[in-house]
Formats: sequence, C-alpha cells, structure tokens
Amino acid sequence: RQPRMMTASKNLRDFGQWHSEILREKSTKVSKIQDGALHDLSSADTLLTLRIAP
Repeated sequence: RQPRMMTASKNLRDFGQWHSEILREKSTKVSKIQDGALHDLSSADTLLTLRIAP
C-alpha cells in the first residue's frame, strides 16, 4: 500500500508503483460513478472516498 505522503517514497520505482496504484483506484471509482446502474447513495459514497483518498 502507498504511504500517506508520496514524498516518503525512497526511490523512483516505488513512487511509480504507488502512482500507478492510485491512478487505478481513481479510475475504478470514476467508472463506478459514471455507471448508470448505481444507486444515488453508492455514487455519493464513491465520490466521497474519491475526494478523501490521498
């Protein structure tokens, strides 16, 4: 799992892995929001976690 602060990474390879993980998580959450099959509450929850995530 990525550290709370990206500046805590020790090398560029670690940073790249954490950066990729963050992008995947964000992409998944955005896809869930854009999916019309979701209920309003789950879209709101997903949006909230998207904003809170580091």
